[in-house]
Amino acid sequence: MAKRSAEDAQSRISKRTRLDTNSTDSPADFTAPDSQNNNEESAGFEILTGYRDLDQKSSKDRVEVARNGDVGLVIDRLKLADRLFERFTEAEAKNTSLLAHDSRALLGVSELAQLSVRNLKLDAAQLALGVNDAINYTKRYMLKDYFKVNGIPEPQTDILSHNEDEGQQNEDDEVNHDLQAHSRQKAQRNLLDAYGRYNEFTHFNWFKLGMLFQAKSRAPAVVDHLLGPFAAEKKVRASSQRAARSIEVVGRTATAARVTRDSLIESEKDESTPENVKKCFKILRKQKGHSPINLYKFIIDPNSFARSVENLFYTSFLIKEGKLVMDEDEEGFPAVRVKEPLPSGVHDREIEVQKRKDTRPSHLIFQLDINTWRKLIDRFDIRRSFLGAQGKPGGRA
Repeated sequence: MAKRSAEDAQSRISKRTRLDTNSTDSPADFTAPDSQNNNEESAGFEILTGYRDLDQKSSKDRVEVARNGDVGLVIDRLKLADRLFERFTEAEAKNTSLLAHDSRALLGVSELAQLSVRNLKLDAAQLALGVNDAINYTKRYMLKDYFKVNGIPEPQTDILSHNEDEGQQNEDDEVNHDLQAHSRQKAQRNLLDAYGRYNEFTHFNWFKLGMLFQAKSRAPAVVDHLLGPFAAEKKVRASSQRAARSIEVVGRTATAARVTRDSLIESEKDESTPENVKKCFKILRKQKGHSPINLYKFIIDPNSFARSVENLFYTSFLIKEGKLVMDEDEEGFPAVRVKEPLPSGVHDREIEVQKRKDTRPSHLIFQLDINTWRKLIDRFDIRRSFLGAQGKPGGRA
């Protein structure tokens, strides 16, 4: 509506501009009497007054259109502008300023139409259509067959019964026009509200609504949906023939040693960390008793750096559990010894237990890299491992 009104306004402006150009090309072609000039001036003044009134009405109508979205009001203003222009062409007035007023009036009507279209004017009464109205209109369309089959009369209301003499009233009476529009809108809403109480799914003819949508939406008719393949086929797994593995004999055949349960238990027992810790403690207690030994001579294996690190790891467990005690020897190097057992006497035992509880343990971090390991071997002249290789007992260095 707004676009059409704008186009109409533009075409009318161009036509009226051409009319103004033609009328001013030869202003001295004829000479009119004084009475004719007076009539033209009077008609031009009336038309000018009409355009001014139209501008004032268009300014006032902005609030009404923004609130109610009355497209009919915009159409009335456009018709009024057309009547004023027809009077201008019939009077053959030479006042070209009226064309400027006409263009300004059409511009105001176009802006009014644009404002009206923004409010989404949809229904036949050219008023705003709400969600409830749309739902009730749809119910009214789908309930006709239900009313007909069950003999239920459709809700009826005479929208114009309250104003039978509407055609006899003055068209310029804007107050009555607004009241009539409000009354028609209220009666239409009451009619639609009567369909709001029907909520059962089976009461509505959904097929009728679907056919209406199919006819008006221009959707292509399809047999079935196209989601997925047309026919699901089970994929047949192709069997592959494996080539026989060729084995080349490069030496004599050797049979692997038979693994038994006892051999697995014995292997796990020999290689577990707790067993290695116990072996280290037994070796130290057997060979040194409660005498101290230099820590580096105790843990370092001159033939294996990795074994030396493992021995240091096992020793840390023994010190943590309280089996070994680490002190300083005469030269100030760390030394370890087996902790003395508790005294046999009850009183002495309690005193020793209390002393051990009161002793504050110290936490030390040893860093042993391969260069330090070599220097320690040369410094203490370590020739063989005190703990032996692979957990086997060895002699003292």
